[in-house]
Amino acid sequence: GRLRAAHRSVLAGGPGGASSFRGGSACLARLGEAMLLGRWRPGIVVVGMPGIGKTAAITEAVYRYGNRFAAVTWHRATRRDTVKSLARASAAGENDDLAALSQSIRSRDLLLVIDNAQTLLTAAGTWRDELGRLIAALCEPGGRAQFILISDLPLPGLPSTTTVSHVPMLSRSESEWLAREEQEAGLAAGAPADTAPAGLPWLGCRGNPRLI
Repeated sequence: GRLRAAHRSVLAGGPGGASSFRGGSACLARLGEAMLLGRWRPGIVVVGMPGIGKTAAITEAVYRYGNRFAAVTWHRATRRDTVKSLARASAAGENDDLAALSQSIRSRDLLLVIDNAQTLLTAAGTWRDELGRLIAALCEPGGRAQFILISDLPLPGLPSTTTVSHVPMLSRSESEWLAREEQEAGLAAGAPADTAPAGLPWLGCRGNPRLI
């Protein structure tokens, strides 16, 4: 039902064939808690270095906790985005009145995810054009929608109620667990056994899941 619809929306809207979430169980639990706060703390910012797994973490969080929303919209931001393009992405229509536009989005039973949000900033780290005002309004408590921003960089000027979650490097135990999982999958597929010591994955990847 609604959970399957949410899954289809996420897969159609952005990450598509993105790999499944790997490790970071504590981070995922924090995201789930933030999403359950709903209208009281609707703004969530997920920050971390490029390639650390932010998009995968949010995809997994939506799969697990997004079933309470009637719709999920996933938009990957670019440097060409404007207030109007974000409005179109969230199916809010065309409206030059910023307050009416934000209210149109906030009044819907919607989970809106903006990936790559750092591209909405200028080189000086400020919001481009009216984007900052729109995004700050979407993060204000009281609406039905929830708003998640995924960014490589900290984002300025958001309400104090906004939840900021940092995606950290994997711990040594998580890195080694993932390395063992990769090894077992390779063995099941007929790959030769890897005789590397258990500590080597941590030395090689230092907590970055892409390097395992």
